[in-house]
Amino acid sequence: MTMYVPQRFAAANPEAALTVIENHGFATLVTPAGDECRITHLPLLLDRETNQLLGHMARANRHHEYLEGNTSTAIFTGPHGYMSPNWYRSDTVPTWNYAVVHVEAVAALITDPAELYALVDRLGRQYESSLPNPWRPARTAYADKQLAGIIGFSLSLNCITAKFKLDQHLGADAVEHLAANLESASGKDHQALAALMRRQVHEKGQ
Repeated sequence: MTMYVPQRFAAANPEAALTVIENHGFATLVTPAGDECRITHLPLLLDRETNQLLGHMARANRHHEYLEGNTSTAIFTGPHGYMSPNWYRSDTVPTWNYAVVHVEAVAALITDPAELYALVDRLGRQYESSLPNPWRPARTAYADKQLAGIIGFSLSLNCITAKFKLDQHLGADAVEHLAANLESASGKDHQALAALMRRQVHEKGQ
């Protein structure tokens, strides 16, 4: 799979892509499966120490049968939103600004119960850490039964493609004007999108 990325919309640096993965970890995983593709939506955890993505899916989901030996693509969607022509200082048409990251790799399966427990524990820590009385998986007969129903996997981060279509080519003044208009709108992602636009144009040095 190849994503179209004009040079002006390339990520300013690799760290920007990793930040999208960390902050927007619910991914779409696509794997070739003969004449079709298997698609699963699932959370993936970024492990910076091993340079991998870690995740798991139901054993009943036949997607896992195609992970080994095929190149999968994990797609992460960061902040995005509609851009009105009224917000630009020159004639234009409606558009959509967004940040997306693709990771392509052949997955390695994780089936050892101890490794699966550690994986579920890490995912839990990721999303429970900000909650009162964080949940932790217990090593009980029930938990072991649940672990038997999943397959874990890892994906290396050797091939990352990021597209940040954030109007950064227009320069800092134009981006600041657009970001201010975004912040005055009521869309869910508008605040995050405005912040990312400012950061991207700053890192590009424009």
